[in-house]
Amino acid sequence: MPRARSGVTGKRAKSARGRDVRGEPPTRSLPLHDLLDEPLLGIARGDGSRGRLDLPGVLEALGKDEVEGFSALQAHQQHAWHAFLVQLAAIALQRGEDRSPKLKAARWRELLETLTRGRHEPWTLVVPDVSRPAFLQPPVPEGTLAAFKSRLARSDELDLLVTSKNHDVKAARAANARPEHWVYALVSLQTMQGFSGRANYGIARMNGGAGSRPGLGLAPGHALGARFRRDVSVLLEVRDSIRAGRGYKAHGGISLLWLEPWDGNSAITPGELDPLFIEVCRRVRLDVSDGGIDAHTTGTAAARISAGDLRGNTGDPWTPVQKAEGKAFTATEAGFSYRVLQRLLGDEYEPGATQLPRRADREVELVATVLARGMGKTGGYHERRLPVPGDVLPWLADDERRALLGALARERVQLAADVQRLVLKPAILAYLQGAPDDLKFKDRRADPWLDAHDAEVDRIFFERLWADLTRDVDGARNDWARTVLELARAQLESALEVAPVPIARRYRAIAAAERVFEGSARKHVKVAFDLEKEERHEA
Repeated sequence: MPRARSGVTGKRAKSARGRDVRGEPPTRSLPLHDLLDEPLLGIARGDGSRGRLDLPGVLEALGKDEVEGFSALQAHQQHAWHAFLVQLAAIALQRGEDRSPKLKAARWRELLETLTRGRHEPWTLVVPDVSRPAFLQPPVPEGTLAAFKSRLARSDELDLLVTSKNHDVKAARAANARPEHWVYALVSLQTMQGFSGRANYGIARMNGGAGSRPGLGLAPGHALGARFRRDVSVLLEVRDSIRAGRGYKAHGGISLLWLEPWDGNSAITPGELDPLFIEVCRRVRLDVSDGGIDAHTTGTAAARISAGDLRGNTGDPWTPVQKAEGKAFTATEAGFSYRVLQRLLGDEYEPGATQLPRRADREVELVATVLARGMGKTGGYHERRLPVPGDVLPWLADDERRALLGALARERVQLAADVQRLVLKPAILAYLQGAPDDLKFKDRRADPWLDAHDAEVDRIFFERLWADLTRDVDGARNDWARTVLELARAQLESALEVAPVPIARRYRAIAAAERVFEGSARKHVKVAFDLEKEERHEA
């Protein structure tokens, strides 16, 4: 029996398993699933209702703040989809000499058609004539898919995930994928993927094949439409500054890379690109098989964009760039912990354009998302939303203040690390090891309490940092030290309560742990104590 598939109906003469002698899927005369005219994209509205829209309708609805979410969009695909819509809208508005993202669907349709010279194939998922572009699928100049040996029957298989560990979403689970699932998988793959083995090159907007494309930006709350409009306005304003120093074209550059034929050997240089370009990194074509969509892929001899020397510093509006080495931020399994995020907010990194405050910003959130990558694995999907009060925004807008903010944050991070390493860990080890003369610091049994302490520091770090920016420096420093020590004491008490120790040594071990904690705290965290006052009291 044929496999159950949804998304396309109708019969075909042959399945993809019954290829002709040239190895090509049987041809079809009509393209399928036009994003400009067909309501393929499911949305949820703020009033709880649901609907389906075409791409121009989605852009109109975002402009009117009518979109609460996208029904089939997975968490790790959200930034890719947001960035795609924002870049597409900004490119269309700039070419059409419009400025406002609050347009009717009919006008959006006109602008998008202008980008493709009136043709709808570039907005259509399945285009049988492979010499023409399809949505995020470059034309195949050979005119045949004979070299496209890999066939993927599920949209999740096409997505950017490296699935060896299946961190946060399961691979190949979309057995009944609708067209919208393929839309999001294509956007995720073509605009976010890195190097994943021989002949599988990644995007230009990351630092190397094992890099990642993060999404950091300020957002006026959770409303998708408000963030969309804000970011579109940002891109229109910074387009010229993105071009500076990177060689992009001021006018007439390639903006939609899937319109360009690609034989797998040629590469596009930055000098041919529009500053806001939407890239593709893989040769892929969608086809119809057994009533559903399949993807056919093949490798390439080179990356689509020859920009390795930029090290990911492409002007991506959502990517911070390390100043010292001029390279894009690459996430690790640590995600956006307070240790990582404070570095991105300070003066070590040049923020992406959407991360900088705007005059109209009041109470905002810093949205930080990334799918961390490595060679042949993922480091998990990470997302953090950090409230930023209005009175803190000037500290993020001014270079001098960012430097002060960074210095203060680094000092606090170091103090937390010192408390964990020099105070809490030896105290817990003294208990667990039964008060030995010499502690074995390679003992990992204290790690759960050290991790719990770090999580508690993370929970309060930025709230306290924001509140202390205008306080007396010494007073704020002392209070922070006392707070971090109090959190450490709580973890020590937890360890003393639940960690197993032989009863014969328990009371001796408790006394040793408390003695080590107090002595180490006074030695290594002096700012938490008023030593002069204590000395006067003892006298």
